[in-house]
Amino acid sequence: MAILIEDTQMERLAEQIAVADGVSINEVLRASLLSLAGTRGLIPPKVPLRERLAKLAQEVDAIPPRNPPDTRSDDEVLGYNDADRLPTMNTTLISGSSPHRSW
Repeated sequence: MAILIEDTQMERLAEQIAVADGVSINEVLRASLLSLAGTRGLIPPKVPLRERLAKLAQEVDAIPPRNPPDTRSDDEVLGYNDADRLPTMNTTLISGSSPHRSW
């Protein structure tokens, strides 16, 4: 559905804001309508980042620990060898059923 602006003053204002912000007139109208809808309680306010991250941290903390725990060193997990600290093409499988897998 298209929106027709028949008020030349509003059309000019929308164009000026769009040019000043470097966005389209559609984006200016979208942002304005969302802002107005938010102030009138028509859409729920966005949950602050701090709260969203706290919730995510709780979800991550709820993940059970690995059983048995992975006892490999960081270098082993990343596939570095001890001699020259370069990555190798062999990596230890998480399941432990086979110590190495060739790529």
